[in-house]
Amino acid sequence: MPKGGRYRYVRVALWGEPRFQALSADARLLLLNLRTGSASNLAGIGYVYVEALERETGLTPGEIRNGFSELQKAGVVVVDAGVCLVVDQLATDPSRENDPNITNPKHRIAIQTILGSLPRESKTVKKFREVYGFGLHRVSRTPPRTPSATPPHTLRVSPEIGEQRTEIGDRKWRTERARTNSRRLRSLSSLRRLRQRTRTRTTTRLLSVRKITND
Repeated sequence: MPKGGRYRYVRVALWGEPRFQALSADARLLLLNLRTGSASNLAGIGYVYVEALERETGLTPGEIRNGFSELQKAGVVVVDAGVCLVVDQLATDPSRENDPNITNPKHRIAIQTILGSLPRESKTVKKFREVYGFGLHRVSRTPPRTPSATPPHTLRVSPEIGEQRTEIGDRKWRTERARTNSRRLRSLSSLRRLRQRTRTRTTTRLLSVRKITND
């Protein structure tokens, strides 16, 4: 999201459209707030709150009611059970130029999230889903699979193959043990020879010292 917060798009051509020109000043202000106000979104559909509209537009509740009536007669918005749809908000968004069918996964998830927060029985929501191809998300009723009794990453082996593998494993173990014992014996033999050599050298030196001393 940009550092300045969210942004909304308004076509320059909107100001010259006959339908917009025919609206009163209050209705124009109300429409611009529905497009760009704090409650606006990509889809152009959501709950409307009179308190927020009063605060952001400065219109009175009576002026807001009259404005909505005027916008609905002009076919610019659809209001039903507290839900308001700005008819061409999504269709005229710049992102639709290269993606008219709304295939962008991020956009689809965002819109599905918005629709999921609105009443399913609302005629406005149903119409939006129909026009833009957003089917009703349903939770799968298929029961989950029963977990297998076999632990994961475990191979099932027949008894015959299991016995063969056990015999092969025993052979390898015996071979490895024999090699280990052989290495130990060689090490002991080398140690014994080293000790014998050391004793011999020591004895030779003692005899030499005694001979020198006697001489």
